[in-house]
Amino acid sequence: MKIVHIGYPKTGTKYLQDCVFPYIKGVKYMGYWASMETLRPIFEGSTPDFISSDIKIIPNALYSSERLVGMPMTGILNYEIAQRLRDVGFDKVIMVIRNHDTMIESLYRQYIQQGGVQKAKDFIRDTDIFRKSYLDYDGLIEVYIKIFGEDNVLILNYEDLLSFPEYVMEKMRLFCGSEEIDFKCGKRNVSLSYWSIKLLRIINHFTYNHYRKSNLISNRISTWKFRRLLGWIDPIMRVLPKRKFYKL
Repeated sequence: MKIVHIGYPKTGTKYLQDCVFPYIKGVKYMGYWASMETLRPIFEGSTPDFISSDIKIIPNALYSSERLVGMPMTGILNYEIAQRLRDVGFDKVIMVIRNHDTMIESLYRQYIQQGGVQKAKDFIRDTDIFRKSYLDYDGLIEVYIKIFGEDNVLILNYEDLLSFPEYVMEKMRLFCGSEEIDFKCGKRNVSLSYWSIKLLRIINHFTYNHYRKSNLISNRISTWKFRRLLGWIDPIMRVLPKRKFYKL
């Protein structure tokens, strides 16, 4: 049995990789870096590159990379990835999805923390940054079921992972054919508050970052440094009224 977890991003991937996958009894989790190295030709390589690659998948192992569902700026253009995964020998697929409005909210927060400056309403309209087709869960699920079979595709909800972790672990245990998942309840990532993200968006106009290589301040003053600084003062910002950037 060869299992692959394909994402989505912003659905507790790091938690699964650190606190769940390594503790599935009878299944060897390959780890983040080994998974990336093995799977890179599948999600990044052109067709000739993929064909010429020599990918070897270890039996009774689980690989994980959220890059396998594509990137937000391209939408889901790479349905070919599903067939590539089957061609190299994977038997089963785990996919975690999330409520659309909280997913877009989370992707927007990530965009700002990487240096973005657009307001939320402009972010979701800019097809160079985000395409709603990226969240076409039904379309992607249909492709995987067609290629792998319904019994070999496990769809989990991020909201269930947060509220009912034992229920999710049992579904995963049965899917992986494991006797036990001795998962560890590690600390989950906590995003900056609404007001800290608002402030960081303004700061990003003047810093060196992923989206602005030409900046008004030295490239030693990066968005990431301000992001770390805001992490220290964020508890104060959380006293202010809570709001959302995006709501369906």
